[in-house]
Amino acid sequence: AKSVSTELLVPGNEVGTKLTQLIVKNPSDDLVNLQVLALTILANALSAIKGKISEDLHEAVRPKLVQVLENATESNILLAQQAARYIECTWQDDEDIDELQSALQKAQVVGQSRHMGLERQAAATLSKMKV
Repeated sequence: AKSVSTELLVPGNEVGTKLTQLIVKNPSDDLVNLQVLALTILANALSAIKGKISEDLHEAVRPKLVQVLENATESNILLAQQAARYIECTWQDDEDIDELQSALQKAQVVGQSRHMGLERQAAATLSKMKV
């Protein structure tokens, strides 16, 4: 799994590039499920390689993930949960941890009333950030 994940996240990898392009597109009803799957693949790959990701890839997806967390609703709860998983793997190298924490806290509040998985993932990521 580690070698496949590493290859997937190499800059210029065709599959990794397509996943990134899908993640950063504006969500629509048709794309949300595909975006969840793409982000799940990316989060799983990051987990396997301990969050080592190219700066270009991180900079491409980070703004979108922060936006997803800040605007978590019933229609994108699973996407927000996967965004929190991604951040759990990459926050240590981030330049604006306060922004990440704020977005995660907003998502956690939504999770408390709408989705236990989002609440737990946001809480777990925030907990790691306080260490």
